Amino acid sequence: MARRKMAVRDFVEIYEQWQGGLGKKTIARSLGISKRTVRKYIEIAEEAGITRSGPKLSRADWVNLVHKKIDPHQIVKEDGSLTTSEVIRPYHNLISEGLKETTGKTIWDRLQRERELNVSYSSFKRYLRKYFWQEMMMNKVRILRKEPPAGEEAQIDFGRLGYWFDPAFGKKRLLYAFAMALAFSRYIFIWIVGQMDLKNWIDAHIKAFEFFDGVPARWVTDNLKDSVIKPDLYDPKLNRTYDELARHYGAIIDPCRGGKPRDKARVERPIPYIRDSFFSGRGDSWRSLDEIREAAMEWCIHVAGQRVHGTTREVPIEVFRQIEQGSLKPLPEAPFEMSQWYTPIVHPDSHILVAGALYSVPWKYIGSEVDARVTAKTVEIYKDEQIIKTHIPVPKGKRQTDYNDYPPEKVQFYQRDPQWCLAQAQELGPSVYQVVEELLRTKAFNYLRQCQGIIRMGEKYGDKRLEAACYRAIIFDIPSYRTIKNILKAEYDRVPPEGNVQLPLPIGGYLHGAEEIVAPYGEEV
Repeated sequence: MARRKMAVRDFVEIYEQWQGGLGKKTIARSLGISKRTVRKYIEIAEEAGITRSGPKLSRADWVNLVHKKIDPHQIVKEDGSLTTSEVIRPYHNLISEGLKETTGKTIWDRLQRERELNVSYSSFKRYLRKYFWQEMMMNKVRILRKEPPAGEEAQIDFGRLGYWFDPAFGKKRLLYAFAMALAFSRYIFIWIVGQMDLKNWIDAHIKAFEFFDGVPARWVTDNLKDSVIKPDLYDPKLNRTYDELARHYGAIIDPCRGGKPRDKARVERPIPYIRDSFFSGRGDSWRSLDEIREAAMEWCIHVAGQRVHGTTREVPIEVFRQIEQGSLKPLPEAPFEMSQWYTPIVHPDSHILVAGALYSVPWKYIGSEVDARVTAKTVEIYKDEQIIKTHIPVPKGKRQTDYNDYPPEKVQFYQRDPQWCLAQAQELGPSVYQVVEELLRTKAFNYLRQCQGIIRMGEKYGDKRLEAACYRAIIFDIPSYRTIKNILKAEYDRVPPEGNVQLPLPIGGYLHGAEEIVAPYGEEV
């Protein structure tokens, strides 16, 4: 095999890095050459009396050494073209800043697209290893976490299990495994579900705590939407329902850092083990989802629980029963009430849409975003953490309206139904009630507005005058809105009924009397 040729600058790089304190392996990795080659040329420098701890040589001194001591056939004749390092060097500061936030591959990709950097990724990596070797090594460092005490931590994950033929539906279904591993004992619980949604997420936690007969103090979970709405290292926004579950059990939710699966390695790594040991090759042997779940319980106790753990070299179920079980928090006496949270906007009709149904909200919140908490028994609506309305849940597509949520002056007409009219008329007087009751008994829908108008006359003329006007209308057997209005307008309610008074007739009455209608033409009555 022909010897590899290198440029003078490459030899100088070897010597400068060597005198700078770097090891042969690090130098070889940064320049993309073998460790043996690095050792060979360092030995040439040492034979020349140069030591790592001795006086630092200038670049010119190293160039002279190369030309004197190294075989010219091993030196590439330089033609003045730029080396890869020289092409990348103008972006050195950008690379330095970028490595604080992202990976070298992402930086290389961005420089190619945005700055038209024309070097291969392999050459770019060599540049990083040469000039940013500390940053590159730092990313590979793994810090061993302290062992949590018994009962302190549970690590939680959802993992894809595989396809199962469901006899009830006659087709295959994709199943998922919810897994909770106690960090101290490595004891695992799994719960099989058909889909990864909030209800299954909450139910699986409850089943896990029942299985362990206790609650771990801290839950290390992934950043899925059922647990974390908005990931953040210092202040994550938790799912409201999941947060309520943790409060109910007196525990703390501790989400993993984004893109850091090793934060929950004790449940992340067992997922393939669960898939292979429990499910693989057995998907068609179960007849129902309940049967799969029963088998999973048995597997947790007699297989996963009885194995010798590869890291601790102990049996998880024995460690759990002897040490950890007694350190778990006790289960609460009251069961957890499942709820779901929504963030609707109050529409101009003072209603919000929640779970497919409409619920009224006080009109002053129109246009505002509110929080709605839905349980099996209530719908609670909050604004700025203060409850502003409560409803009983209604089915999807239905509406629950409280007219007190509207402005009084806007809703009065819609609230004045026949029952309201009768109640108001009874307060105004017996004659008013008799007139209103008679009109509503005849045709409630047609005469409802007349009844509303009669009752409203009490606001203008007073209760006593309205009662007198209705009494007079009843005596003359003309109980209508128009008659009563004319009586009040002409103040005939003030004249005793025994007086010979010509009452104004309602519009539509026979102005000349019934006899005039039936008399022969031209004959006076």
